[in-house]
Amino acid sequence: NAEHRRAVVAAGAIGPLVLLLAENCPACREQACGALSSAIYKSAEHEKLAVQAGIVPALVPLLIAGATSPQARTEALKCLCMLVDSTTLTQRRIVDVGGLEALVGLLKDGSSALDQRRSVECLLKLSRPLDFRKRFVQADVAKVAQDFSNMTDDFEAQKIADELLDRLVPERAGGDAGVAA
Repeated sequence: NAEHRRAVVAAGAIGPLVLLLAENCPACREQACGALSSAIYKSAEHEKLAVQAGIVPALVPLLIAGATSPQARTEALKCLCMLVDSTTLTQRRIVDVGGLEALVGLLKDGSSALDQRRSVECLLKLSRPLDFRKRFVQADVAKVAQDFSNMTDDFEAQKIADELLDRLVPERAGGDAGVAA
């Protein structure tokens, strides 16, 4: 509840929770990600505090296959999905620390269907400002999104991937705005 979230933040827990993300303990990472997700939920102020505490560069490595337990990876992705809705500066940080490549990796490596859906949703949100045009091309996002769209059984995830493709490949959507140039 909101009162508990405010109490956790007021007690100064965000910084120590971010530090736990680097611990060599998958259960610690999972619990820290869950607590951070809860703390930043629907609070721009709490998101800002978490970003200032270094949450973005602490979360992104957890998205890489084999870096931690699947449960901790899922919790890290949930937390990152909340942050991707944040400011353009936070989105830039996500991209600058390898978040784009990590999200693409989730689509390629056989993650759970829910994690893949979250990943493609994050990629779509990151594609909206088109500030990261070169990085999207370098990460071959369009090809990976097309492959994912063709192979997923998740209709909603497929729709999201198709929307991402329409944004990245203008001729596909009949427009001339997009990443592929």
